[in-house]
Amino acid sequence: MAATLKTNIVQQAKMTYDTLDDQYDALYSAQTTKGRDQLKAMLGAARDAYWKAERDDLRDDNLYVQQLMSELKATNENVQSAIAAQKKAAQIIALFAEAVKLVAAVVALAAV
Repeated sequence: MAATLKTNIVQQAKMTYDTLDDQYDALYSAQTTKGRDQLKAMLGAARDAYWKAERDDLRDDNLYVQQLMSELKATNENVQSAIAAQKKAAQIIALFAEAVKLVAAVVALAAV
């Protein structure tokens, strides 16, 4: 069970990070200086959460972690849908912000 949990968390963290990294240039060019700084910080947070997920022992599969994982999966799906539908950059960034927040929370709470 623990290996499956870690695998699922790493997959979702990687999806969040890779998708944000792929969309970064387009989103960056649509932002003001303040928005660019926030986007850069968000990319760094997504990268850090992904590598923490890879590195840490993620075994605490409590009810809250399960709930956050469900929310993260749904948010990552919403990100993909928003990109496919070519939504405005602000909408996509808001979804990424939620996904990065959820990844960081899941990784922190599942660590033992």
